[in-house]
Amino acid sequence: KETKIKFAKRKISSHYLDYSIDEKKWHEQVFSFIKKRYNALQNLEPAGSLKTKGDTDTEDADLSSEDLAKMAKDYKRRGLLTFSLIMLSRQMTSAKYTGIKALERYKLTLEEEEDIRMVDYLLEMGNKVGLDSKIERLLKVLKKIGKDKVVLFTSFLDSQKVLAMELAVAGYSVSLFNGKMNLTERAESVERFRNESQIMISTSAGGEGQNFQFCHNVVNYDLPWNPMKVEQRIGRIDRLGQDSPNIKIWNLFYQNTIDSRIYTRLYDRLRLFENTLGDLEEVLGDEIQKLTSDLLTHHLTSEQEIER
Repeated sequence: KETKIKFAKRKISSHYLDYSIDEKKWHEQVFSFIKKRYNALQNLEPAGSLKTKGDTDTEDADLSSEDLAKMAKDYKRRGLLTFSLIMLSRQMTSAKYTGIKALERYKLTLEEEEDIRMVDYLLEMGNKVGLDSKIERLLKVLKKIGKDKVVLFTSFLDSQKVLAMELAVAGYSVSLFNGKMNLTERAESVERFRNESQIMISTSAGGEGQNFQFCHNVVNYDLPWNPMKVEQRIGRIDRLGQDSPNIKIWNLFYQNTIDSRIYTRLYDRLRLFENTLGDLEEVLGDEIQKLTSDLLTHHLTSEQEIER
């Protein structure tokens, strides 16, 4: 006799946030700086590369081992700096505190006095910004959820830290889960969430191998740009043993940001939250990489960004 397996239905609630006036001014300045730095890195000529533009049949075209080592180092440094800019852009749309801490770390990679002064100015602006609009919206979402358990995902430890503090002040019982915890600490945190806490605030580590089917709410405080990571998050509650006929997925992101562009292009338009990804993974990875590069350059207007 065949047993029909019933899967929970996914219900999506996406919240597009508007920046406050101060937040908007700050983010516009930061992203203008990010785009400027990103473009400069893409146009950077590695040491020794000019020699290859000459006649390749002459001895002058040959590169010494020292030249090759310097080129490799430059390429590696450019890759790391490009990655740090992409991470900075993601952290800026997570939480105000996270963006400030990311700017402080990015400042340590800078060498030019002009760039250092600019980051100091951006940090000063950020520290003058008042309430964090995203945290304010999160509190409204949690109020709407009520007393049900919630797995609250963020990609960053700094965001986890500030969210734990803000939710505790608001009166919520919270457990934490992240990759820096040892196995015993992780197990204790899961049990505390199962038996005591209403909210589990988890980084990406909680999206792998954990079973939270006793919960039917996932809040994506920030969205990974890799759809497979999002599916791993949802899979912590959308699994066999889920006793609710419906699971609710809540997504928070700011309007007119890379996050919202990627959500509209990949999640909303392709309905990735409702559908399994399957063979789309490789295609989506290429799509995100190209979309990220386009959105971090000065070559697109706001209208063109939306179209992309």
